[in-house]
Amino acid sequence: MGKLEGYKVLVTGSTSGIGLGITKMFIEEGATVVGLGRDFHRTTELGEHYIPFKCEMYCPDQIKAAFDFAAEKFEGRLDVLVNAAGRGTYGNIENFELEEWDENFHLIVRAYMLTTKYAIPLLRKSPVANIINIASASGHCNDAAQFMYSIGKSAVIKFTKITAKQNTWLRANSISPGIVDTPIFQWCTPEVKEMFDYANHFKKFADMLPCKRVGVPEDIAKIALLFASKDGEYINGTDIVVDGGITAWTT
Repeated sequence: MGKLEGYKVLVTGSTSGIGLGITKMFIEEGATVVGLGRDFHRTTELGEHYIPFKCEMYCPDQIKAAFDFAAEKFEGRLDVLVNAAGRGTYGNIENFELEEWDENFHLIVRAYMLTTKYAIPLLRKSPVANIINIASASGHCNDAAQFMYSIGKSAVIKFTKITAKQNTWLRANSISPGIVDTPIFQWCTPEVKEMFDYANHFKKFADMLPCKRVGVPEDIAKIALLFASKDGEYINGTDIVVDGGITAWTT
């Protein structure tokens, strides 16, 4: 029997990268997942325990519709909410566009707040109610290369702690990944791609780390599984950095 046998889960950003890695691991551990996304070509082999729902996370009405759908599929109960939708945003304070700022915060701050708002009534019916937010190591440092993303992920960490404090009947935690090999890096500037040797799986960056590799989605999924399962029942209101040591060596 899996660690999440019978769990009812909703995962945003379930179709790619970290969200997909978490979705796969949760299903392997016995959960049924309502997965939000826009393009489901990577999820076709997940089986009957994956229930896709097309959702644009910039749109509040679609987020509300997703939770109405989950409530119907799960008979009004949700055990775990995982907020994993996100994208990188690059630029500097002098030349950023207002549209970029709004898109960044709508996706990685406002959407997390809305999903939490709509999840709470469903989570109240669960004895193992749990929220897991994907933040970033960027939220722990002054990441000038992607300052909007860094500010937004810092807000996610703070929001998670406040969620746990306001709702003492559930557990809420966040995970702060470092460099993880996912499609999110398609938004990198050419300078960043060259700096980390993106074309060769971040070889330059990996060589700097003791483990000699960058992260993969499964690294983050293992921590999400810990948070969601009974193994993590004494962990609440915290953030775990999973970055191969990059935060420690840059601060």
